[in-house]
Amino acid sequence: MHHRKKAHRHLVALPLFTVLLLSTSFWVTFSYRTGAQLPESGSGATTADSGAIDLGHGARALLSEGAILDTSTLPAILQEGSVLVTGEGIIEVAAGSAVLRGMNGAFSLTVNGSTVSVAALTSPVFVTIGDASMIVPAGLQWDSPEILPGVGTGSGGYGPFFSTRVLSSLPKYFITEKMTALADLSANDASLPLPQAELDQPGWLSLFLLPAAAEKSKEELAEEALGALRFRLEHDDSGGALALLEDPDFSSVFTLERARDVFAILLARLPVSSLLRIELLSRVSAERSDLWQLAALHPKLRSTAWVIATPAMDAEVQAVFLLTLPQSNIHPQILPSLAMKRWEDATAVFLQESTNPTAFFTSLSDVLLPLVQWSLAQGYPERARTLSVSLTALAEPYGALLSSATTAALTQADTLTAQNVVLDLSAPVSSGNGASSVAAGNGDEGDPFGVAEEGETVQGSTSLDMSVVAQRAYGVFASNGGLFSLETKIVALDAQRARVTGLYISGTLNDHVYDFTYDVESQIVSDIVMDGTKLPNAIVLNAFLGWAKL
Repeated sequence: MHHRKKAHRHLVALPLFTVLLLSTSFWVTFSYRTGAQLPESGSGATTADSGAIDLGHGARALLSEGAILDTSTLPAILQEGSVLVTGEGIIEVAAGSAVLRGMNGAFSLTVNGSTVSVAALTSPVFVTIGDASMIVPAGLQWDSPEILPGVGTGSGGYGPFFSTRVLSSLPKYFITEKMTALADLSANDASLPLPQAELDQPGWLSLFLLPAAAEKSKEELAEEALGALRFRLEHDDSGGALALLEDPDFSSVFTLERARDVFAILLARLPVSSLLRIELLSRVSAERSDLWQLAALHPKLRSTAWVIATPAMDAEVQAVFLLTLPQSNIHPQILPSLAMKRWEDATAVFLQESTNPTAFFTSLSDVLLPLVQWSLAQGYPERARTLSVSLTALAEPYGALLSSATTAALTQADTLTAQNVVLDLSAPVSSGNGASSVAAGNGDEGDPFGVAEEGETVQGSTSLDMSVVAQRAYGVFASNGGLFSLETKIVALDAQRARVTGLYISGTLNDHVYDFTYDVESQIVSDIVMDGTKLPNAIVLNAFLGWAKL
């Protein structure tokens, strides 16, 4: 009996030791494969002397002199001073009582007593303070109060909500200074899984693992699958990447937070013409309206975000988004027309459900009407007209209840924009030497917002792969105001032409749906059907786009 007891104890101890050994082995392997660091005890505040600081998830930070950043927590907390943060994926930093998120870009934070100043450089910033929130579009700045009132709080109606969310522009010298500093914060691949050419299907033995071991096995499988996805994307294997994303054997691991982080990083590396941008962004923003909003306001991601259905938002978040979206339309590349149409529709619904719609609309128009004159002064008559027409339409149900000052301001904006609308038919598309290019932006090279929507050059060719023809057609119309819906289809007819169906293009007052054939070599649009009516002529691309926007 004595020997049996010893043998029994040995059999119990061995599995426990094995589990501990496997657990240690997994974390060492996980740390090596992802670049993640094992937790360190005693880590804490860092200062400007620390140089570039790794915040994890591909994000890095640079502190100003005298600043203190506590890196012992996730997210890191800026205790005082200023920090410049950048990253390819999802970026998160805390400051005071605020939690701040960005994505695929850079922003700067400053803590001064109880105030947090947010300067959104190349990424918009989503700010959460308690139950209240704010979005700072790229190119703008905002100073947070110690207490941020929500949309329905206090006895002052909507006044406190609007007065604490005033945005202002970033000085050019500040942008130049920070963009220069970003050269020392170049991105790295440490947070990505290693590229993996081959991937085995999950083994059935994993079904019999204990819960803790099964979870570790799932995380390890996620690293392998994400590494395989990275390999396919880096080798332009769009078909293989899509097949992997849709493989039911990996569906559970692609819903992990780790997968969301990797998707956000890989998303930034895909060209605007890649249809996989829609797939990856849909997974990044699934059930996360804050991340969708960051993409929808992002100068380089918004053309993709507006193809995706808007996630559900509570009244607080939606009110903030309705306030800030038109204010983000300050970059050389105009906000997609679909965005403004959906903004108008969402604002109308919000007003209908509001307890005091006239008060909300009055405060909203006070903020947005100055943008009409600003747009005209900057040489943007089309966006000025769009905003003016939208505000006038939104005001119509409440006209008798609006103040004379608001009514007069709306009338003045309508008169100004009606006189100044000039559609530019000179192409965003130019041709020469047998090749055609699509220029998505017209800003200065030193302007971080000058090249919007990742503008790409599309070269003509007589021997393109048919899948490339479809992708290039998508890139051309995504970069030039085409509005994609779930019904939009692009099918390559041959190595030169694609058939586009169900594409919306916004005119000055109305949206129209078009079917047509697009030739990537000659830039000719033919077999045009508008709203079900066949049109007789073929037309060059730039003329077609200008005509469609009339």
